[in-house]
Amino acid sequence: MIRLLLILPLLVASLHAASLDDLTWTIADGEVTIVDCKSDASGELEIPSHIEGLPVTAVGMGAFSGCYALESIAIPDSVTTIGSSAFSSCYSITEVILPAGLVEIENHSFYCCVSLKSVVIPEGVMIIGDWAFAQCQSLTQLIIPDSVTSIGAYAFEYCPWDMATVFGPGLQTVTFGKGLTDIGDFAFYEQPGLGGVTIPASTTFIGHNGIIAWDGDITFDGAAPEVPEFDPFNWYSPIARRIHVWPQYVDSFASEHYLWSKSEIIVRDTSPKISLLSVGEGSVTISITGAPDTSYVCKTSSDLETFDLVTTCLLYTSPSPRDRG
Repeated sequence: MIRLLLILPLLVASLHAASLDDLTWTIADGEVTIVDCKSDASGELEIPSHIEGLPVTAVGMGAFSGCYALESIAIPDSVTTIGSSAFSSCYSITEVILPAGLVEIENHSFYCCVSLKSVVIPEGVMIIGDWAFAQCQSLTQLIIPDSVTSIGAYAFEYCPWDMATVFGPGLQTVTFGKGLTDIGDFAFYEQPGLGGVTIPASTTFIGHNGIIAWDGDITFDGAAPEVPEFDPFNWYSPIARRIHVWPQYVDSFASEHYLWSKSEIIVRDTSPKISLLSVGEGSVTISITGAPDTSYVCKTSSDLETFDLVTTCLLYTSPSPRDRG
């Protein structure tokens, strides 16, 4: 402990504000790849979109790994590739702005960025790799865009519960996009505060312990996703206090993979909920929410008509649709 106290002031004294001078890059085929950054760079860093008059298109594998004092990094939209472990163990980073042209967040890209509180995953990203944001204990909210189809193993894995008092509570809310098909093994493992998650109907596979909400709820918009072969000596996804499903999909959850966790299966309310959106000349626009693939009867004072369930439907006050030629 005495040695640690003597060394820390020396490290702090050697830090300097990050700038272009801290970066090392390579040039190939008229494009720039950032391959390294000085470990004593600190504060905010904005990677330029052009260096030596050429576009910066990639951040190489491990380029910023271990840059402990960087607090935020802005990556230009010209970057389409971020290599594996590119920002791993950047302990002080609190915010990352990812480029709009990014297609994949590779393995370990932001692994163990324990202070990371905010990350915006842009529409267009399709794959989030293994361990990509694992042990980012300060990240509490997450929005996965519709473009993401696959979340890799341990992608947002947390840490042992007793570490929450040291770093932070971990993820509290996650919003999944409608294009997600696969959630990998342990993808959201050991996230003690996670709850209120909705799995989109597009999701067809959840790996071992892919998502766990010990004291919360998991809602499914579709049928039960496929899970790995049952093994009583391993936990299985999804594990939650309550699982909410549409009535037409209840039977798909009646397997040992889901029943093993003794989650309470709650059938979602299928009664239509109607809210007024707008009133126009001769028409009223309303919003109906309820179970999919169901028809409801919509009423007005002068009309009675059956509509298939959609996001909105138009009710005519006069004349009645069935009276029209």
